[in-house]
Amino acid sequence: MLRASSINKDGGENIEAVTNDAKIEESPVPSAKQLMNFADAVIERKPDEIMVARKDLQNAIGTAGLIDAAGVVGNFERMNRIADAGGIELDGVLKILSADIRSDLGLNSLDTEGQTKPAGAVAKMTARILLPIAARFLAAKTK
Repeated sequence: MLRASSINKDGGENIEAVTNDAKIEESPVPSAKQLMNFADAVIERKPDEIMVARKDLQNAIGTAGLIDAAGVVGNFERMNRIADAGGIELDGVLKILSADIRSDLGLNSLDTEGQTKPAGAVAKMTARILLPIAARFLAAKTK
């Protein structure tokens, strides 16, 4: 859904910035570097880096923005830990819709319990058809 929702934003998508530090400056997301530094420090559990990243992010987007970012990071981390601990794989639709983004970001090579297997040719073709539909659906839901 990340890729589908990014299609709806002005400025297009640059999803590579999520895993490629060299692409972060090209990201259309305001304060992308500060957001990534904060998320990385939290996920990697580095207290000293968290304090620095938190202050940098707060300076960039304000206290309310920092609180929102912390909530998003915490929620995603919680969901991922639960899914990994339970060995949960992606369901059919999400597996199909996320096939290209998982490949683009190198997520299929991560060593996690219950790792979702790479999609085959039919799933990749189906994703190319469904992704624009999902993007339109998400755009309609946010209006």
